[in-house]
Order: sequence, then structure tokens, then C-alpha cells
Amino acid sequence: MKRTILLVAFIFTANYILGQDLRIEVSGDANFENAQYVVTEAGEDFPSSITSSSSIYLSLNYRSIWDGIFGRDIPWQIFIHKSDLEWNNNLDLQILRDGNGSRASILGPNPVVTSGTNYQTITNNPSFFFRGRYGVLNIPLNLKLSGASLTMGARQFETRVVFTVYDD
Repeated sequence: MKRTILLVAFIFTANYILGQDLRIEVSGDANFENAQYVVTEAGEDFPSSITSSSSIYLSLNYRSIWDGIFGRDIPWQIFIHKSDLEWNNNLDLQILRDGNGSRASILGPNPVVTSGTNYQTITNNPSFFFRGRYGVLNIPLNLKLSGASLTMGARQFETRVVFTVYDD
């Protein structure tokens, strides 16, 4: 009987420790392929900025099934940076949070999400983006690109956007 209680206590403790984490997921594909750069006269340049033709969605899911049902108050914050693959330093990539998403738990409270509602430049160094509490699904994010010019030539540019979640 003593061994059974010890085993049950160990399993409960191990599950509780694993349940403290949130898993970050990003879905969607932000690109600027449908952007219409129209130059009608000689000497004109591209428009000052364009927004992405599609959104990306960020989710913070509970790892524990128990937390996924009842929710748990886990404060977190998101940092963001980019990692350039083929990039021009004149290009300025900006991001904003365009909504709060929905709750990740079945019976838990609605998530609280703050900051990130104004465009901010994504640099190669991690910087604070926004914060919240509880698990949250499908936070919509929009990207804006500026600094493109005819003098750059006809090339493709590529960078990776990296989201990092920290306990707050």
C-alpha cells in the first residue's frame, strides 16, 4: 500500500512539473507576393510601405491536459527578432498584434493579452513584443515592409522571424 501511494504521488508530481510549460506555435505564411508595386512615371519609386497579404497566427498552448481543460494562470511574455537569410539593410520589417486570440482551455478564463498593438521594427536583436496570462490560441499578427526601392534591383529577400516565450 505504501509503494502504491508513493508511485501515485510521483506520477502526480511529474505531471505537475511538466504541466508548467506553454508550447508556442506559429501558423500561416506571411508574404508580400500579392503586393502591387506600381510605378507610372519615370523617376518614381515604390510606395512607402506595404502590408502582408496574409496574417500569421501565434498560439500559446498548455502542455498539460489538465491545464488544457481548466486553464492555469501562467504569465508570459513574447520577444521577437529576425535572422536574415538574404536581406537588404534598407528594408524595414515591422509587426503588430491585431487581436487577442481565444482561450486555450475548455473551462478556464479568457486570456489577457497586452501591448504589441502598434507597429514595431523587428531587428536582429531580441526585443519585447507583448505579454499575457493563460493559454491563448490564434493571436493574429500582421507584417509591414518599407524601404523597398527600384535601386535594389529585381531580387528576392528573405528573413526568419523568431518568437521566444518567457515566463513573466
